[in-house]
Amino acid sequence: MARRPTSRRRRALLVIGVAGVVVVALIAGITWFTGLSRESSPAGTVRDYLSKLAAGDAAGALAMAEHDIPAGESTLLTDEVLAGADRIEQVEIIGTETRGDTAVVTADYRLGVGLRTTEFTLHRAGPKGLFFSDWRLEAPELERLVIDTPHLSEAAINGVTVSAFRQQISLPAFPGIYTVGVPEDDEFVTAKEVRVYSAFPTASEPQDSYSLIAEPTERFTEAVNAEVRAIIDDCARKDEANPAGCPLTWPDAERYDLSDLRWSVKEYPTVGLRAASELRGESAEDGWRLSGERSGTAQISGLRSRFGDAPERFEQELYIRPEGTAMLDENGDVTLRIDTDDS
Repeated sequence: MARRPTSRRRRALLVIGVAGVVVVALIAGITWFTGLSRESSPAGTVRDYLSKLAAGDAAGALAMAEHDIPAGESTLLTDEVLAGADRIEQVEIIGTETRGDTAVVTADYRLGVGLRTTEFTLHRAGPKGLFFSDWRLEAPELERLVIDTPHLSEAAINGVTVSAFRQQISLPAFPGIYTVGVPEDDEFVTAKEVRVYSAFPTASEPQDSYSLIAEPTERFTEAVNAEVRAIIDDCARKDEANPAGCPLTWPDAERYDLSDLRWSVKEYPTVGLRAASELRGESAEDGWRLSGERSGTAQISGLRSRFGDAPERFEQELYIRPEGTAMLDENGDVTLRIDTDDS
């Protein structure tokens, strides 16, 4: 049987199909090349870095820029902290200047309601594939969050507990708006949360500082009053008219020869708390001063004599008005220092 010739229509469809595949492959190749070219450019590297910050990827940003941050200062440079911040957005590359193996990329980004502009420096590290260069980002300077924390040994930043050194937190942070408060499990103090802004610093802008003002809770006041009562009970067991470090005192003691002394507490005082920083000459490190809300009473009894007279038994009721300072130690426990004439 004679072989049937291929129709012109089938040949045309075959040519069109092959041409279509070639065009698609060519477009895909151009798209891939263009995308890789953008990613491998200085602008693409900066865009990638800022995109990681915008996404809350602190670890990725740290890896890209190779920030040389001591371990003790990297507390805020984590995914957990950055993810909880209001982060940068609307990133736009507005210029690139390349000179030899160094490039400077200028980028805009929005943080909150403000538009910020930052320059980033990059260095050519070598080739990337056959056609491109590997641009390494020079770690940009990070702004330090400086937060005064009077009376506090720690605070919470975006829910992460951070230790304070000498009642201040000073740590580098990525650009963002951070929320600072007291840790959720702190039963002794409360504070109005503070919104703290961090951006890439510029020479023309001063360093902002913030304060987290703590107030004692009712639980703290209760704990202080319990400690006051415990101190008074301990003092009442002593057979002295003016026991050291105690709020129990008898001013007339020096006028007599005394023996067989006993204290008995009739009513405990009630104290409140006032920030020492509100008082002249005292600082936040002095904690909270005791403020008397209600005086207590105690009775001292025993034998007294003067000028060699025969001892006589006496009883005298005295007010208890403790003065002193309440503080939270490094473990968050209540400590109390009672003021006395010998302190």
